[in-house]
Amino acid sequence: MYTKTVWANGGTPAINDANLALIENGIERAHLGTHIYGLNATGNDTYVLTFSPALGSYNTGLRINLAIDTANEGAVTLNINSLGAKSIKKRVYLGGKAELAAGNFAAGGIYTLAYDGTDFIVTNPDFTIINRTSFQIQSSGWRF
Repeated sequence: MYTKTVWANGGTPAINDANLALIENGIERAHLGTHIYGLNATGNDTYVLTFSPALGSYNTGLRINLAIDTANEGAVTLNINSLGAKSIKKRVYLGGKAELAAGNFAAGGIYTLAYDGTDFIVTNPDFTIINRTSFQIQSSGWRF
């Protein structure tokens, strides 16, 4: 978990061992990927991760890489450090979002998620679903 360096009374920062340790710890955590990767091992669509040190809250823009132990059977949720279950959704054509369908997550897959303030959104580049009913392949490319 990121720990913000707090400067006393908004004054000039004290350059001392305690404050330097806070800064170094934050840099090290960013470099090592703390709170960026987790393995779900629940075997169902209710994913649970426990980070140590514990994640203190869901912040908009939080990104994690989630490894999946079994393929999903439908809509899924993610609960990190008992902060509360949040839906994992996918982007759909024209900027919307939707629940995952069965098999969207493959066993052994690793998926990048971003928290948008309400839900975790799958951000893997190839995971946008185009909601068109038909298309044709022609020599000039895709035709919708």
